[in-house]
Amino acid sequence: MLSHVRFAFRSLLKTPGFTAVAILTMAIAIGACTSLFSVLQAVVLRPLPYPEPDSLVSLWAINRERNVEAPAISWAKYDSFRERKDVFAELTMSAGNGFTLTEGTGEPEQVAGLHASAKLLPMLGIQPVRGRHFTEDEDRDGGADVAMISYQLWQNRFSADPNIINRVVQIDGVARTVVGILPERMPVPFNGTAVVVPRPHDLPYLSAQQRGNAIVHQAYGRLAPGVTVEQAQRRVDEMQAQFKAANPGHIDANNNCEVRTIERQVLGDLTRQFWTLAGAVALVLLIACANIANLFLARVSARQKEIAVRMSLGARRGEVVRQFIAESTLFSVVAGVAGVLIAWWSLRGIQVLAGPQLPRADEIALNPGVLFFSFAVALFAGLLIGLYPAWQASRTDVGTVLKDTSRGAGGGTAAKTFRHLLVVAQVALSLTLLICAGLLVLSFYKLQSSEFGFATEGRAFGLVNLPSSRYNKPELTREFYHQLQERLNAAPELQRGGAILGLPLSGIGSISPFSVQGRPILPVHERPLASIRFATTGYFETMGIALREGRFFTADDRFGGEQVAMLNETLARKLFPGESAVDKALLIGPNADIKIRIVGVIRDVKAAGLATPPPDEVYYPRDQRGGGFMTVVAQAKPGLSAAAVIPVLRRVLAEIDPNIALANPQTLDQLVEQSIGVQRLTMSLLLCFAAIAALLAAVGVYSVMAYAVTQRTGEIGVRMALGASTGNILQLILRAGALQVGLGLLLGLLGAFAASRLLAQALYQVEPFDPVVFAAVAGFFAVIALVACLIPARRASRVDPMIALRAE
Repeated sequence: MLSHVRFAFRSLLKTPGFTAVAILTMAIAIGACTSLFSVLQAVVLRPLPYPEPDSLVSLWAINRERNVEAPAISWAKYDSFRERKDVFAELTMSAGNGFTLTEGTGEPEQVAGLHASAKLLPMLGIQPVRGRHFTEDEDRDGGADVAMISYQLWQNRFSADPNIINRVVQIDGVARTVVGILPERMPVPFNGTAVVVPRPHDLPYLSAQQRGNAIVHQAYGRLAPGVTVEQAQRRVDEMQAQFKAANPGHIDANNNCEVRTIERQVLGDLTRQFWTLAGAVALVLLIACANIANLFLARVSARQKEIAVRMSLGARRGEVVRQFIAESTLFSVVAGVAGVLIAWWSLRGIQVLAGPQLPRADEIALNPGVLFFSFAVALFAGLLIGLYPAWQASRTDVGTVLKDTSRGAGGGTAAKTFRHLLVVAQVALSLTLLICAGLLVLSFYKLQSSEFGFATEGRAFGLVNLPSSRYNKPELTREFYHQLQERLNAAPELQRGGAILGLPLSGIGSISPFSVQGRPILPVHERPLASIRFATTGYFETMGIALREGRFFTADDRFGGEQVAMLNETLARKLFPGESAVDKALLIGPNADIKIRIVGVIRDVKAAGLATPPPDEVYYPRDQRGGGFMTVVAQAKPGLSAAAVIPVLRRVLAEIDPNIALANPQTLDQLVEQSIGVQRLTMSLLLCFAAIAALLAAVGVYSVMAYAVTQRTGEIGVRMALGASTGNILQLILRAGALQVGLGLLLGLLGAFAASRLLAQALYQVEPFDPVVFAAVAGFFAVIALVACLIPARRASRVDPMIALRAE
């Protein structure tokens, strides 16, 4: 076998042009496969780093009628579920929060954190690298104020203090004893968690009345031994019915409870999207294999005399097969090494394209598993490429070839038919990919150019969370945000500023039932729901959100005055079709006895994502109904960038309270870009794969047509000697190419018709069978393919008949 490899190496070196083109073609395809597999392995295939991850689940509130779908549950419902040991071996609770740190090195810092049951982290198998978990006593009312902090926080803010355990630190103004250090790499969905404290039932941002009703907690559980997700769902449905019967007026009564694995919670629709991309890159590999197999078939035809001589001297057919398999395998291994280099170069770009929306993006790497996959793909491609050419070479008719005095044999009818079928397949597969990519490109364009409902230029924001230990009275938070508004308006670098709970695209917010004055008052659990937002004066003007009717909030909308609200236009049209909503009234509260006058209607804004329709929204003045957690946003004056707003926000906060931190500051443009990161990645990868496929198909068409012209040189010379014109020869060659391209286009359209249905959920305002995309892409590709046919056809039409006849 070693001798075959040496001979293959020498043979490939003899034809450097062929070798370079073939290796580059296959390297691009293997690089695409390797890049996507590295993403697929890190994000989808690798199990989440939990013990028995398939048995870990979260509970989701689902109410299709009210557009509710979130990993959330009320404490009351959780309390009725957690003792069902026939369903859950353990059921725990958590709730997110932001915490402000003032101790350690650096400025005050606001970090992401959790209020978590004592059993949550042990159930997940997350062990502290130092210290311990919470105890049951610490998780009860009156328990000690303790905390666990992240490894990064310990290293950076506390300078890796070896005595950090049992050290008392101020967290949100509360003296808490550090009892544990979290692992250096926290698994999703808990990555980014910097502080964990106990007692999730006692959230500082909820009043005593709200704690049993608010749907803000996340329930994580481990299924009982032998219980599947489907079985658990059936039992949870029974528990949900019992809860509804026992608590008919509870706000969470009509929300169904869905059991989802944590993997499904983390990945969502990404699994389907990445498997679709895997199918696309597999087509690219097949197209590349078809392309190079065609080149190898032409190589076999050109070497038939050499093969015939070797066989006449005693070489067996099996040796000929092994020789050509060795050549294709050696070539594919070299291409595989080049493909790995291409993949390595492309991975950083993939991570940048995806942004923070892609879970476990930091784990994407060319690890040993990915390299093994790349090697396996290279070997598979080598065998796929080499098998038919090797078999064709072994069927060489020694006597016929040696008697033939022409420059080379044509390789037989079967070989010619096979080459033509490979061209048809390349065209069909490439067109399928191009149309699917065209649909995604159009979808992404419409998504990116859709109306957000707000302006982004020159605007930046950050999160502010006032610690409840110091801002423990409503009047203190009101005074803080009064000062904040005044200082934002007075800052020389800013045009204006404001604050809101529930910035567009952030997904932050809550829902609440309401009634309409003058209409029947339904039980609480049957009342319509709306997403509620709390905004300061100046917020809407800062964001460039248009007023449809009425007015914005003013300084007169203060605590103690008439309670007012604004609606978005979706809710206004739904509640008051064909009439003005201004001066109508909503009724809120358990008894629907709190009157809220509607003073304005604003334009819809995208709340949860650019592809998600705006929800029904009610805006209240922060001064009348808001808490301490808000998003502060400001607009720079002309000539200043959005990034210049961020230090101004920090300065303004420090002037009011030096212990308040600005968390997660960024520009609104960055927020929009991040919100479409996964869609951009999917579109970009598929477009890249389709472009590669189209290029390979065009090269494949050209190479087959060029080879056919070479093989028919004598025939062309005879035709021209007998009077055939240049146009006749051009028509002769083009007819053969057009037939292959036309058949490929037809099959490609059928393939795209089938494949586009798989993309339906990923498309935004684009139909899967968009006729414009199908026609435009098919026409564009037809032109490319026909140009690839035209070049060798024109060369054939310029053949000198005397030179052609002498060559034969």
